Amino acid sequence: MYPYPKTLRPALPILVAAVALASSAMAQQPEQTTTVTYRSGANVYVGAGTKDGLKEGDSLRVIRKAEVTALLRVAYLSSRQASCEILSSTADPVVGDTVRFTPHPVAAAPAQVAAAERPAARRQRSSTSSALRGRLGVRYLSVQQQDGSGTGFSQPALDMRLDGHDLLGSPVGLVADVRTRRTYGIGTASATSSGNATRVYQAVMFLGRPGAPFRLAVGRQYSPALATVSLFDGALAEMNRSRFSVGLFGGTQPSLGDLSYSGDVQEYGGYFQLHDRQSRSIRWSVTLGGVGSYAFGKADREFAFLQAVASAPNWSLYAAQEVDYYRSWKVAAGEPSAISPTSTYATGYLRLSRALSLTGGYDNRRTVRLYRDVVNPITVFDDAYRQGVWGGLGVSLGPHLRMGADVRSSRGGAAGPADAYTGSLSLERLTSFGLGLRTRSTRYTTPSTDGWLHAANVGINLFRRSRLDVNLGLRDENSSLLTGSTHNRLYWGGLDLELGLSNAWDVLLSGTRQKGDLENDVQWYGGMSYRF
Repeated sequence: MYPYPKTLRPALPILVAAVALASSAMAQQPEQTTTVTYRSGANVYVGAGTKDGLKEGDSLRVIRKAEVTALLRVAYLSSRQASCEILSSTADPVVGDTVRFTPHPVAAAPAQVAAAERPAARRQRSSTSSALRGRLGVRYLSVQQQDGSGTGFSQPALDMRLDGHDLLGSPVGLVADVRTRRTYGIGTASATSSGNATRVYQAVMFLGRPGAPFRLAVGRQYSPALATVSLFDGALAEMNRSRFSVGLFGGTQPSLGDLSYSGDVQEYGGYFQLHDRQSRSIRWSVTLGGVGSYAFGKADREFAFLQAVASAPNWSLYAAQEVDYYRSWKVAAGEPSAISPTSTYATGYLRLSRALSLTGGYDNRRTVRLYRDVVNPITVFDDAYRQGVWGGLGVSLGPHLRMGADVRSSRGGAAGPADAYTGSLSLERLTSFGLGLRTRSTRYTTPSTDGWLHAANVGINLFRRSRLDVNLGLRDENSSLLTGSTHNRLYWGGLDLELGLSNAWDVLLSGTRQKGDLENDVQWYGGMSYRF
């Protein structure tokens, strides 16, 4: 178990809930989704930027198979792209992963302000033409091994995102997010293979905008108030007032393998949320809810949750607590009691002054016992706590220089104990062309591995919302396994070029060369998107 004082462990869920309730937490802007568009060294690129409501320092969640697999922090922004660093992860982000974030309000451009001042009748006539917005994208990824084997793969892909509100002057709207790709692989002896994959990440129609007095949404959807449920196929009915919201939902879980429709697991639940008025500077909400999921008519999971989010100009907080109810046959299978606090998670940010900021968090999320873990003896049930804590310090020295330190420690799970210590330095906006330098070094240790990771990025703004970045990195690692000790090194270098051709067209071109004891490949990526 993790070395916290024993007297504190039982009180942690209560303390976190009390802090969340006593603190002010952020009123919910409707959550938005985007995707990981590219990986280059230690940088993770996502397809959203300032025009989507992102700001430097924002936290983003990477979702894979309905689970949060990584937390990202925005390091650099352009209008439609963001370069992020990984704060924590249980699995490396990969191209195509879903990314969720809560956007900041985007300031209206002068043309939009002028349009808002036009007579109401004229606005009504033009509303239908601008009600439907979206993005169409085409992307291509190629990875080729440089070890003489000739192996590798290429992956052309298409994606489409549609957002519509008040269509044809009615209260009806829609959200659709569909991505398709085809993978061509070349194996040993020139053997080839191919495969298609189409994923529907959202496909929902709704009556009433988010935050409307009454709202009904039907289809595949996310709900910000039901973050613990994530993606589901079904219906959500909400009633929203100035100080509270109430919601009920019912539906099924999509298949985790390919996100296809599946009726194997049904879900039902509801929530009650208290939140601030929109006009207040402190944004907050506290949500209490309950969810039941049932596999083939048997209880899969039944739990209650309390979650709070908060934001003010100089601080932010997210905290969540889940409590599971185990029926007698689950207790007989090994659960210690019928009621079990199965997940406590909290993370926060505090800006003490212009020069000093703090971050920190706590995580003891646990794998819960599901119906399949009881009926299928082949399934190995992992009930270990992924306990972890982390903290960071940021120091700004003037308008251009920033330094940071970060410490992370985790216990439990299959990986065992792990510790990481990171130092970073960045020089930003050194010239009128936005010349910047970012560096970081991380020392990490596990029972079988210890090593260093060093990364650097140099970037400069070009013409018309365009930017060029150069990435360099080194990972030096020692491993002690049953087969003996090994020493592995990996070097990488790459170029990323983002071209803002117009307000509607964006192009991203990137190439990375990796060479080391275990990896030797070249990656090329190209993407073009059209926003309307």
